[in-house]
Amino acid sequence: MTNNILTALISFIVTVAVSPIAIKYLTKLKFGQEIREIGPEWHNKKRGTPTMGGIVVIFSVLVATAFNYKLLSPKLLLVLVSSVSFGIIGFIDDYIKVVLKRNLGLTAKQKSFLQVLVAAVVLVTGLNYGIISTNIFIPFLKIYKDL
Repeated sequence: MTNNILTALISFIVTVAVSPIAIKYLTKLKFGQEIREIGPEWHNKKRGTPTMGGIVVIFSVLVATAFNYKLLSPKLLLVLVSSVSFGIIGFIDDYIKVVLKRNLGLTAKQKSFLQVLVAAVVLVTGLNYGIISTNIFIPFLKIYKDL
């Protein structure tokens, strides 16, 4: 079994194992999103459904990566930093919804700004350290452009 498949399998197993525990814990803490009264009737079924599930996903990816730390490369590290950063944005959004009881969480402008900021930092870091490039390759047409 290749390391990539093993890493994905570990991440899946950790997610499946940790999710029920996290759901019980988040439900116990009442970390469920409130549903607005003006929404459709069927939306009420979602009332109290725990939010912050992204924590489990990010955790499982980090655990799987730790098991296969030999695979760590600058590119993978950049992807992990990017993923965790976007996970933090999601956590902040859910935290505002659940703890501060503001049903909409971050505004669209705030969320977009933070996401563009993370993307820009990742892009500039990747370009400065030669981790990513601006080259374009179009498969099937075998076109390769160095920008």
